[in-house]
Amino acid sequence: IKTVQQQEVILQSLPMSFYSYQPAKNAKMWISKQIKDITGYDAESFTDDHNKWIEGIYPDEKRDVLQAKKQAADHGGYRLEYRWKVKNGNYHWFRDEAVYLESGTGGRPEVVGVCIDITEEKERMRGFKLMQNFQLENPIAILCYNDRLECVFANDAACSLYEYAEYELLGSSLDMLLKESENWPDNFSSMRGTGIMNEEWELRKKGGDNFFASVTVTFVDLDDREYFYFSGRDI
Repeated sequence: IKTVQQQEVILQSLPMSFYSYQPAKNAKMWISKQIKDITGYDAESFTDDHNKWIEGIYPDEKRDVLQAKKQAADHGGYRLEYRWKVKNGNYHWFRDEAVYLESGTGGRPEVVGVCIDITEEKERMRGFKLMQNFQLENPIAILCYNDRLECVFANDAACSLYEYAEYELLGSSLDMLLKESENWPDNFSSMRGTGIMNEEWELRKKGGDNFFASVTVTFVDLDDREYFYFSGRDI
């Protein structure tokens, strides 16, 4: 009993949800409680309604996902990445991996898998895509921010101009570079949807020195997410 309890604690502490089901029609499904942490729905929502997960799959990806699951027995399982609509209405990326067991619970065929939210990982990959639009050797200091105002890309010129290492800029807010950060939310709201903006702002380096810069902000959409490039030139 103690071993079972220890295993349960370990399972519940992992940032992923485990599941198992038997391919037979109307067979019972089990899913671990962490599913609520990554989807917003409790485990009973899925065990009581076997179609709930299917209904949440991004429409353009549903066919391939269902096909892979149907062929689990032929391939010994599956490894999938697809989008699924979580409770707040947004689509998150999930990695869904499972193995097919010929003799599972009760000696019947069973699929045992794990599902993990990889949205942040995909976000980093988007950063690499965005990076490809500009050469790292570009002499203009360029930063890219996502719709949460977090930096996802910084070129060498930006690191040099602001005196920060790349790892210090990535994930940081633009507020870190502004002398008057309280004005930024209003500026951002007024610029969204305008495509591009040119202004002169007073910016701040890591060491605390302020300088005036010619700033260009360009908004782009990528994979249904909004990003903006922020370039600054010391004037």
